[in-house]
Amino acid sequence: MDGRGAGIVTHDALAEALRAAGVTVDETLGVAVTKRMTLGADGQSLGERELLQVLTSWSRLYHMLKESFPGARYLQGKTVKTVTQDPNSVQVLCEDGSQYDAEILIASDGIRSAVRAQVAPQIQPEYAGYIAWRVR
Repeated sequence: MDGRGAGIVTHDALAEALRAAGVTVDETLGVAVTKRMTLGADGQSLGERELLQVLTSWSRLYHMLKESFPGARYLQGKTVKTVTQDPNSVQVLCEDGSQYDAEILIASDGIRSAVRAQVAPQIQPEYAGYIAWRVR
């Protein structure tokens, strides 16, 4: 699951959620940037704005969360066949015939998520319309 997705800008709600999950939030979360720069199609600077934020990546968040999660509860190499749920639990059937019941399912299977396709097929990835470089 490492290396999936794009970079993200952190915010207070993310830091609070990470702490609630048992993750230590410190300077290793990402790269601090002090400003934003907008470039035109010709590469020339159209303007700058001072804005202190920490940029991170899905890969970094994945590793931080995985390190704080019980290894015995983390499954890899499984292909989800079906997901069903009732008011109290979720049931997962995998292609290898294994089945799992839980209070919650965290499906971190990437941009082309098989789980999302089943539980929320109306939600499709959409290009945000911009790109960004993180420069130290």
